Amino acid sequence: YFGTGSDCVSDPCPEFHVDDDGADFPNAEFSDIQSAVDAASDGDTILVHPGTYRNTNATNNIPVVQIGNKSITLLSAGGPDETIISGRNETSGDEQNIGIKCSGTPAGTRIDGFTISACSSDPSDQRRGGGMRLEDSSPTIANCVIRLNIGGYGAGAHLLDSAPIFENVVFSQNTAEEYNGSFGGGGAVYITTQDAGLQPRFTHCLFESNSAERNGGAILNVGTRTIFDHCIFTGNTALVTMAMLEDKA
Repeated sequence: YFGTGSDCVSDPCPEFHVDDDGADFPNAEFSDIQSAVDAASDGDTILVHPGTYRNTNATNNIPVVQIGNKSITLLSAGGPDETIISGRNETSGDEQNIGIKCSGTPAGTRIDGFTISACSSDPSDQRRGGGMRLEDSSPTIANCVIRLNIGGYGAGAHLLDSAPIFENVVFSQNTAEEYNGSFGGGGAVYITTQDAGLQPRFTHCLFESNSAERNGGAILNVGTRTIFDHCIFTGNTALVTMAMLEDKA
């Protein structure tokens, strides 16, 4: 079901390697993903070796990985079982950071083969997103597991004016909680836009055991015609609409 990353048997090879402890690839240029993303240019591939990757910034509420207006490939070498992006603070043990944030990220970007877990969104920003937050972005996210994240609107992923493609992605045990007196929605994914022409797509995805304190245990969709192709929904719970609530334009 999942991809297994790449061992560079094909051309081109990755421009950058990332290894958190140097055990898998001692000659890696970077030990954290963000430094590699900052160094990358359009068309570059970043190969991330097995490990758990957290925010290297001591300040909370900063995404572990931020991708802007770059067409890059972020690829794991060992697949989601071995390559984890964690929002957990190493000191407190709390979930205090978004996993991946994309802002203005084009369709040429691909994120492949990661587990994104133990992430949480910024309370000062209405807790939008947990595992991922996409703004004006259209990357492809493939062969990933997005699980055990917390947020107010879209604990697994928050999509704002975005049209990404999710392929072979598992959304599991994400929780959209109440924030500042407002009930959370979209345990797995919250989708909102003012552009009715945008069409996020989910292909061969599994939504299991996600929950929301109010609307859409799995999906809360406001304003888009999202495509779900061969997806499975099971065990999602909410006060209103356990699997999916749509308010389409």
